[in-house]
Amino acid sequence: MKIPKKYSQPLSLRELATGIYYSEKNAVRLIEDAEILIQNKRFLSAINCLRLAVEELMKSHILYQGTVYGDKPSSQWEWLWQAFTNHREKVRTQEYEIHWPGYEDKEGAVEEFNRRVHRLLEQRENCLYVQFNADRKQFVEPDALFPDTEAFAVNELGYVHNLCKMVLNPWPTSIDDIEMALNFSKADHGIRDQISLATSSPMPTPPES
Repeated sequence: MKIPKKYSQPLSLRELATGIYYSEKNAVRLIEDAEILIQNKRFLSAINCLRLAVEELMKSHILYQGTVYGDKPSSQWEWLWQAFTNHREKVRTQEYEIHWPGYEDKEGAVEEFNRRVHRLLEQRENCLYVQFNADRKQFVEPDALFPDTEAFAVNELGYVHNLCKMVLNPWPTSIDDIEMALNFSKADHGIRDQISLATSSPMPTPPES
């Protein structure tokens, strides 16, 4: 199923809650699959499952943004739908939302951020496919690109488990629970907007990319 380009249709809170729940549920399934693959020493396949699980978790985070995007087509909704289906945007979301504090005070932060995003996407491809090194005129097996696949897979699993504690805590038990949380979030955002309009103090701005 392909979402049309320039698609900008809004979603109700119920629809957002459904997408979030399905994405998080699917992330857990992929993590459980990765655990089985690690137990059976299929480490490269496990790495790919874990990278996809992270993307599903970030997909749920992207959908959360729609809570305050309004009920009419807009550029914000257009961004959301592009991000929902774009591997790079989901990895960028992961690095920005989870790891940006580790970049922002360093020289060359944006360059390092982009290098890290590129590397994560490259690793996801490398654990799946035979590659070709044009400089050496050689085909390269996935195993050759991960010197210690077992350690890499186990470390990745630990990282994803920690990420789940951050993203899924508390674990939403149902679509109804998530919809309720979205309603609270929307109401809180409305109150913050009213406070912002009533004060003369400038609101903080995010770092430039």
